Amino acid sequence: MFKNYLKVAFRNLRRHKVYSLINILGLSIGMACFLLIIFYIQFQRSYDNFHENRKNIYQVVRVNMRGEDIDRRVNTGAPLAPLMLENLSGIDKAVRFTCFRGELIGHGEKRFIERHFFFADESVFDVFNFPLNQGDSDTALEDPFSVVITEETAQRYFGDDNPLDKTLTYQLHAKKFDFKITGVLAEVPRNSHLEFDFIASYQSLRAIAGEWFMTKHWDSPTWTYVLLPEGYESGKLEQLLPDFSERHVDKWSFAAVSHELLPLEDVYFRSPGPDIGRSGNSQFLFVLTIISAFILLIACINFMNLSTARSGSRAKEIGLRKVIGAQRPQLVRQFIGESLVNSFLAMILAIFLVELFLPTFNNFIGGELKINLLKNSAYLLTMLLTAFVVGILAGSYPALFLSSFKPVSVLKGRLRSGGSAVLIRKILVVGQFVMSIALIASSVFVFQQINFIKNRELGFNKNQVITIPIRDRSVRERYELLKNKWLQDPNILAVTASSMEPGVTSQNGIEVKTRDADDIDMGIIYVDHDYVRTLEIELARGRDFSKDISTDATQAILVNEAALEVFGWEDGLGQQMELYFKREGKIIPQYQGTVVGIIRNFNFRDLTTPMQPILLKIDRSMFYYTMIRVNSSRLNESINSLKRTWREFQFDYPFEFTFLEDDMNNVYRNTDNFAAVTRYGTFWAILISCLGLFGLASFSVEKRTKEIGIRKVLGASVPGLIRLINIDFLRLVALANIAAWPLAYYAVIRFLQYFAYRISIQIWVFLLAGGVAILVSLFTVSFQALKAARANPVDTLRYE
Repeated sequence: MFKNYLKVAFRNLRRHKVYSLINILGLSIGMACFLLIIFYIQFQRSYDNFHENRKNIYQVVRVNMRGEDIDRRVNTGAPLAPLMLENLSGIDKAVRFTCFRGELIGHGEKRFIERHFFFADESVFDVFNFPLNQGDSDTALEDPFSVVITEETAQRYFGDDNPLDKTLTYQLHAKKFDFKITGVLAEVPRNSHLEFDFIASYQSLRAIAGEWFMTKHWDSPTWTYVLLPEGYESGKLEQLLPDFSERHVDKWSFAAVSHELLPLEDVYFRSPGPDIGRSGNSQFLFVLTIISAFILLIACINFMNLSTARSGSRAKEIGLRKVIGAQRPQLVRQFIGESLVNSFLAMILAIFLVELFLPTFNNFIGGELKINLLKNSAYLLTMLLTAFVVGILAGSYPALFLSSFKPVSVLKGRLRSGGSAVLIRKILVVGQFVMSIALIASSVFVFQQINFIKNRELGFNKNQVITIPIRDRSVRERYELLKNKWLQDPNILAVTASSMEPGVTSQNGIEVKTRDADDIDMGIIYVDHDYVRTLEIELARGRDFSKDISTDATQAILVNEAALEVFGWEDGLGQQMELYFKREGKIIPQYQGTVVGIIRNFNFRDLTTPMQPILLKIDRSMFYYTMIRVNSSRLNESINSLKRTWREFQFDYPFEFTFLEDDMNNVYRNTDNFAAVTRYGTFWAILISCLGLFGLASFSVEKRTKEIGIRKVLGASVPGLIRLINIDFLRLVALANIAAWPLAYYAVIRFLQYFAYRISIQIWVFLLAGGVAILVSLFTVSFQALKAARANPVDTLRYE
C-alpha cells in the first residue's frame, strides 16, 4: 500500500510539473528562511549552556536607589566578592572579572592593543568550564603576574612556539609589568557571553591598580559571579542582600544600595549592563520568530490553496478508490503522505538555499552562525521535524477536503467545489496577504525611523571628525604640544579632547551644590577649551571657554539648557557651583566654579536616551578621547599628517583612529540588523505569496478557458477579460489590507517605544503597503490572464 501511495505521489509530481514546482519552490523558500532564523535563535538561546554549574551560577547586580529612580548595573567593584564570601552563608565560590579595555600587550617586537585582557580570581576554573589545553587549571592563576591565554592569542604572539613559561609585557598607562604564561585555554565556545583573550591572576591588580582599587573602589569595571551549592535556593541569599549591602557597601551619593542575583542563563539577554562581553536582544529574537513563522505559514497556505484548487483533477481517482473499498482514513493518509513527499523534497532544496543564504544572513545579523548538520544533531533534528510538521500542516486540510468527495457524484461528473471550500480558500489567500502587507508597512516604518535617527539634528556636527583614543598618560601630559603641532597643518581645522565620545560612550557623574540646592546628581563631560568650537555646538548666551582668561582652566563651567531647568534658573550666568563626590558618607570636594556660558541642548548620548542635563568642565587629567575636525577634501593627507605627528612624539601606544560618524552608526547596529531582517523577510514573504497567487491564477484561468473563449466570440476585449479575471483576486487583497493595517500599527508602536526620539505614524505608509500588494497581485494574475485572453477561441472551444 505504501509503495502504491509513493508511486502515485511521484506520478502526480511528473504530471503536474508547474504546480509541483510552485509548491516545492514555495515550501523550500519558506523552510530555508524559517530554518536560518530558527538555527540563529537556537544558537542565541544556547549561550552559556556548556557550563556544568550553569544552574547554580549567578551574576551579581548592583541596585542604586535615589528617590523613585532605580539604576541597575553589573559593574559591582572589586571589594564586593571577598565581602560576600566572608559575610554571607550559602556561597560556595565567587569570581571577579576586571577589564580596562585597551591595554598594550607586547612580546619582543610584537605589540597589540588588547580589549579582552581580563583579570580573574583563581576560582574561575572551578566555577566556569573553560578547560586548558596546556597548564594546570588548579594552579594556573595561583601566583601574581600569571596569565593564561587562548590558542589564537598564542599563535598571534608566538607563532608555532610553545608559549608556556614565556612572558608578555603588560602596559596600562605608564606602568609596565611582565606576566608569565602558565596555561593555554582550549577553544572558548562561541556561545559564551564571556569574551576574552587573556585571563590574568586577580592578585596582580593589587600592584597594578593599588590597594584602594581592591578595597574601596565600588564603581570599577569589575563584574562579580557567585556559585551557590547544589539545591540551594537563590531566594534565600537574596533575602540577606539588602542588610549586607547596608552594612558593607559604600552608597556613595545614593539614598540606598542593594544587590540582586541574575541567573547565568539570563545574563546574555537580561543583564542591565554595562556588558562584560557579548549580549543579546530578546525583542529582536521575538521579531525574527514572528517573521519566520509568517513566511513558513504563507508557504503552507500556498500548498493548501493549490492542492484544494486542483481537487477536480484528483476527483475520479478518489471516486474509484472509494468504490473499490478505500476508507476515508486511508485516503487521508495517502494525501498526507503525498504532502510529506513534497515537504521532504522541499527540505532537500531548502538545505542548499540555507547554505546559499547563510553568508548574507550572517552579514545583516552581525553574527557568525555556522551550520554543520553532521556535527550538530539539534540542527538536523530541527530540519527533520520542520519537514514533518510542514508536511502534516500543509497537507491536513487538502487531505480532509479531498477525502470527503462522494464517489457517486464524482463518477457521474457532478462534482462541484462547495461554497465552504471556496470560502476557506479565500480566507487563506486573505491571510497570507495580511501577513505580507503587515510586513511591508512595518518595514517602511522601520526604515523611516532608522533614517530619522541617523539624520536627526544632534546639536553638534559629527561629520569629518576623527576620534583618537587616549590610552597613555604621556599623551595627556603632552596634549597641548601635540595639539599645537597638529594645528600647524592647514588640513587640520580644529582639535579638542574630552572624557567621552559624544553619542557613543557615557558621561561621568558628579554631585553639585548651588545656592539653591544640594546633592544634585549631574552628568559632567571633561573637555578642553576648544570643545564647543570643534564640535560646532551652539552657544545660547554667555561665552565659551577662553585661553585668554587664565581662571577658565580651573573655574569656568558651561551648562546646557536642560541643566537650567534642573537648577530652577532662568538665566544661570554667574551662578556659583561646588562639585564633589561622596564616598563612605564623606564629601570629597573636586571643583568650585562659575557658570560662564549656556550651550544649546545637544545629544551627547545615543538617541534611545532622552535629552539630559550636562556640565562641561576643563580637566586635562580626565581626557580619554581627542577629536579632530579635518578638511573633507584632503582626508587622506589629513590622516597621514596626524599619524606622522603621533609617531614623532614616540608615544608607547600605536596610532589608532576611527570616524566619529562611524562610531555613532555602530551604536545602532542592532537596529540596522532588525531593519535588514524585516526588509528581507518582507521580500521573501511577497515572493512566496506571488508564487501561490500565480498558481491559483493559472488554475483559475484553466478552469475558465471555455468561458473566456465564448466571451471572446461574443466580442469581449482583451482588457475586459483581464479585468474579469483580476477582479476576484483584487477584492481579496483589498480585504487583506483592512485586517493588516491594525496588525502593522501595533507592531510599529512596540518598535518605536525603544527610541526617545521617533517618527510620527503616517497613514500614507499603510496605503503604500496596500498599494504595493495590489500592484504585485495585479501583475502576477494579469500575466496568466493576458495569456488566456490572447488565446485563439477556436482552440479553447474545440471538443475534447
